[in-house]
Amino acid sequence: MNISFIIPYSKRPFERDNSRLISLINAIDYIPKTNIIVFDSTNNKAKNIPKKDNITYIHSPLNNNIYSPAYARNQAVKFSKSDYLFFIDVDLLVPRELLKRLISIANKLIKINITAFEMFPCLYLTEAASKKSIKTINKDIQLSYLTSYMIGHNDIIESIALATSCLLVNRKWFIELRGFDESFLGHGGEDLEFICRLALHTQKGSVPLDFSHDKKSTHPANYKGFRRYLAQYSLTHLFEYDFFVHLWHPRPLTHKYHRQRKVNEQLLHQKLDKLMTKTPSKITDTNSKMTSADILDTQYQHWINVLQQHYQWPFPTYSGLFYWKKNIIVKRYFWRKCRKLYVKPKLFFADFIKKHMHFPPTN
Repeated sequence: MNISFIIPYSKRPFERDNSRLISLINAIDYIPKTNIIVFDSTNNKAKNIPKKDNITYIHSPLNNNIYSPAYARNQAVKFSKSDYLFFIDVDLLVPRELLKRLISIANKLIKINITAFEMFPCLYLTEAASKKSIKTINKDIQLSYLTSYMIGHNDIIESIALATSCLLVNRKWFIELRGFDESFLGHGGEDLEFICRLALHTQKGSVPLDFSHDKKSTHPANYKGFRRYLAQYSLTHLFEYDFFVHLWHPRPLTHKYHRQRKVNEQLLHQKLDKLMTKTPSKITDTNSKMTSADILDTQYQHWINVLQQHYQWPFPTYSGLFYWKKNIIVKRYFWRKCRKLYVKPKLFFADFIKKHMHFPPTN
């Protein structure tokens, strides 16, 4: 069993060189019997790319169009002849032990069926923690990061993503599904849309009616919509230390790549709505069996609670998946408020009213 690591790359304004790309290549190249495929969309070729038989480097400038991770990944896959694909981004710190295990994980997947896949979560470092970070991580470092987050602290880890593009997928199945949707341009959407298509072929339990809605939260216990459903594909990996760590970087809305986020969120909702109507036989009306709309949330949170207990992270001692620890200061940067106003104006004003408007009690 062999794996091709797919790395889409586009040089960002905040990055002086391509050091993150080189670090990632070197970390992966440490693992034997792997192929690395880099699809570089920058105007100038990346420097210092190792010249080895197992490393394929493709340079294809953007020609002033908006960068598309979906297109970059799809094009890179065309150069792969491996049994399995693993998608990974340059902002990730990679645990080498996890990379080694991917071969055995792929061997287990193929014994299930061609549609089986694995998705791995990411912990997002704060800006301060990223500046102190090293190029690769081991289990001891993972434990320190995970412990900080699970306790409910936010000085090292600022957020978590359970639905990510860190995907291990059968190459033939990826091609049959036609890969990532290239109508998504710029930041966001293309990975979630593809993951949802994968998940609807390997259902874990009932698919909720609100599946097409992107109801995210800082804390996974409060997820709704497809994020709540997809959590069951990756949360176990978190407790087994099969997770990646994402380095901080700015996301300026002045950059056309990041300005696409709002457009892509709307496109994602449309795509998922259409996907659900095409596959009605796969959908279970979970809510129709409930006496209260809150029951589904309760069941989901109970599942997280039981899972934590099983892996010796008992709640509420470890509350990070539910809420920050008491007295933890959540920094509200002005630029984040401006970003929220631009990207999600309805939510911005709803939160503003909730925080600042006080209505007298009714009799």
